[in-house]
Amino acid sequence: MKRIILFLSFLIVSVGSTMAQTNVEKIGKGGTEDGVVYLLPRTAFRFVVTATKTSYTPGSLASFAQPLLRIDTPIEKSETWTLDDVRIETFGVPDTAQAYVIKLRAKTTAPLLSLSPTGILAAINTQPQIEPTLTLPSSVLLSDEADSIPSLSGIATPEMLQATNQRSLAKLAAREIFDIRTARASLSKGQADFMPKDGEQLRLMLQSLDERERGLLSLFCGTYKKERYVLCLDRLFDKADIMVPLAYFSPQSGWQTEASATSEPILISLTPQAVPAIRQPETESKRSANDIIYRVATPVRVELQWAGKTVLDTTLPMAQFGTFGHLGPDLFNKRTDTKIVFSTTTGNIVNVADP
Repeated sequence: MKRIILFLSFLIVSVGSTMAQTNVEKIGKGGTEDGVVYLLPRTAFRFVVTATKTSYTPGSLASFAQPLLRIDTPIEKSETWTLDDVRIETFGVPDTAQAYVIKLRAKTTAPLLSLSPTGILAAINTQPQIEPTLTLPSSVLLSDEADSIPSLSGIATPEMLQATNQRSLAKLAAREIFDIRTARASLSKGQADFMPKDGEQLRLMLQSLDERERGLLSLFCGTYKKERYVLCLDRLFDKADIMVPLAYFSPQSGWQTEASATSEPILISLTPQAVPAIRQPETESKRSANDIIYRVATPVRVELQWAGKTVLDTTLPMAQFGTFGHLGPDLFNKRTDTKIVFSTTTGNIVNVADP
């Protein structure tokens, strides 16, 4: 049999104006040649992880920080990651095991169907709702922030510029830091030899001293750069009551798809909160041959854990763990124009409006 194209967008089916009925049948492996196909959705997840990477670069005088300033500071470059936030976005994917055909009969009236670009039932006799745009499925740099590093010529004294080795430079830089702190204390107490004339001038003088001290301290303590990333991962689950690794996260190297010596798994558990018995529409005796079938999603608790801590705990409707609903022929075959909008993510009815 000639296979009908499954993926149609905003498909309109309209024939005749008599009161005869239009059959709706589930499609077998052989497909169909005399009807219009629609599919029901499964609910997929997009996990959106916000993480911060902090890169440390040691100062050129890092080895002298402890003996001269009593500051313990790393002397090697390093990179650390922190897991800031995890959220979930949902979207629908077509369930090819739940494909139905509205069979077109002579002298019948069929409803106007709107399908998503992937063939999922979206609306009847009206325009479908616009699903929200998902975050891009890739690693995206949100922002970066780095310590400003003044040039040595901008903060060094003439003596520091003439230093012949690192030890001499470190001693002179440490002495300058202490002199700056003394000058700032004198200004704050009103005991400086040259006091500013007003508050604004005092503020500017203190700001200049602060910036100079930070520049000199960077020679010992190094600098930090922070970069915030959004990391995305798509997953589709067909089993509930599970706890499985979703991915891995390492404080040393960030988001990973495979386990490593430094990473901890991000574990996901899915627990349906109300589990109706899933009925197969094609075997239910009460269903009329021309009922339109749709999904009735069930709420599922989604919990994520990392390093022994819960990082996400929410409840979301999922189509594949729910049941099915039937829309009888009376809605469409008695000169009515009932408008129905479905969620292409969960399959649920979103809105029903009579003409």
